Amino acid sequence: MNNFKSIHLFHNGFSLTKVDSSNNIIFNTYKSASFAALQRECGSFFGTDLCGEVPIIVHPTPPVLVPRELYQSPASQYLAPIMELSDNEAVLEDMIDDYLALYPFSQTTIIQLHTLGIQKKFHHLSKLLYFHLKRNFSTEPFQLLLYLSSGKADFVIVKENQLQIINAFTFTTVHDLLFFILNLLQQFEMPLEKTPVLLSGVLADAKKSFAFLSQYLPLVDWVGEDKNISIMNSAGTRVSLAACLPEVVLYNQI
Repeated sequence: MNNFKSIHLFHNGFSLTKVDSSNNIIFNTYKSASFAALQRECGSFFGTDLCGEVPIIVHPTPPVLVPRELYQSPASQYLAPIMELSDNEAVLEDMIDDYLALYPFSQTTIIQLHTLGIQKKFHHLSKLLYFHLKRNFSTEPFQLLLYLSSGKADFVIVKENQLQIINAFTFTTVHDLLFFILNLLQQFEMPLEKTPVLLSGVLADAKKSFAFLSQYLPLVDWVGEDKNISIMNSAGTRVSLAACLPEVVLYNQI
């Protein structure tokens, strides 16, 4: 797996991932959303090894799920009742079990990525969250997994091995986050004492915020570590699996 690499784009920055010669996963995050920064850091991080198909993880909006057997082109017809597509937006497709996941993405960004000289393969973050649940928690009757990033929470709910919803919400404080989680559990009739609430991504003031959530969510936890992999940044500092869960899900699929 030494040739694994990925790019993760989010609204206020990006992350880059690769595997070194010792099979350590190297994961760096950058807080600039400019393409010039992405181009510069890709050159520095990957060097001349940015070739072949490179997974691009994105989550501009939650995807619209359409049963594959019912799908008919054009894809835009399924998004039009929900959102207004601009002339600069393409509709990308992903597959989640028996569904096509459709979502808009900037054509300008697609063109910019093309200038990096890579073969792009887009992956919606929500698909990777779902795959993590499916692989590791299939025996749990209730599952809620969230990916937290700068006041946004992408989430997936699975109940009795059936995908219930993929969506996202924004929050300002940890109190907001708790409110949304409790509301989701109530809405989908998932009992507190039986529902693992799994956190991934980055949460401000993580230790204090987690202690607060633990008072009300008995089964809340960060995504557990994988003893078979080592994750660090370029400076050699250890990185948690929770911080780069989508990237590790892709890594494990190769």
